[in-house]
Amino acid sequence: MIPINQIKKVCQNPATYSSAGFIDRIHLRMSIYFTWVFVNMGISANKITILSGILCLIGGVLLASESIILFFIGVLCFNFFPVLDCCDGHVARYNNNSTMYGRFLDWYMVFILDATMFVGLSIGVLSYNFSKLLFICSLFTVLTPLLIKSVLTGGWTAICWERLDVLSGKKLPFLNDKAKAIDQSNELTKSNTIPWQNRIKTFINIIITASFSSLAPIVLFVLSLFQILINKYFMSNIDFRPYLIYYIGLIGPIYCLLLLRKRFVENSFEDGYTRLFDNPKLIQLPRHYFF
Repeated sequence: MIPINQIKKVCQNPATYSSAGFIDRIHLRMSIYFTWVFVNMGISANKITILSGILCLIGGVLLASESIILFFIGVLCFNFFPVLDCCDGHVARYNNNSTMYGRFLDWYMVFILDATMFVGLSIGVLSYNFSKLLFICSLFTVLTPLLIKSVLTGGWTAICWERLDVLSGKKLPFLNDKAKAIDQSNELTKSNTIPWQNRIKTFINIIITASFSSLAPIVLFVLSLFQILINKYFMSNIDFRPYLIYYIGLIGPIYCLLLLRKRFVENSFEDGYTRLFDNPKLIQLPRHYFF
């Protein structure tokens, strides 16, 4: 049996921890113990990724239940997903068999998570509290996280297509002068922003988007736990789920439009291409993901 200290030595990349947020660090620290189990059982990274997708399907079915207890169990499934998401990377790193297919599968499961979580939530709410407005908001609730992630995916796709056109001779690469102008414009915008303003904007953005971002499982965990306690000790008819659907359905599309506008105003596509292919020295990871 492989000792856990050996697995930690190989899998716990200091660079990953230094760039991770507070919650991600918790997931990374928890996942190493499950990684130890998977490595000793001989389970491959891609099988763990598929397992995380199956867990999402189970969670989605449970979220469709009217019972808040079953709903809470479903929420726990989605909160365990990030742990498995760390495990597949750890196992691939330990076995030294990381592949682009595995990276694709890993990213694809993030879409599975959003689809199953918000479809399950919407079906559950509509099954006992149907209205036309709630149905419309449910549609936008399902679409919002998928559209937001499509900005990231579509951005990288556009950059790859642009590079292929340049390599095939169909287009000329961006002129260095234009690239410098974009970079200077972005740097000027950043320099005109006071640091504490950035922190406030980030905090407000997290609060507004938490319910339909990567923090959604945690938000559902907190809200469902509060509802269980309130239903048990105070009011038995309180249910947060319809209100959450209304909120995401109304705020989500507006946020998507603002996000798209920001990407175009900041020339994110040209900037990303320039940093990757014309002047890689400009890249400062993990901050520069362009989208």
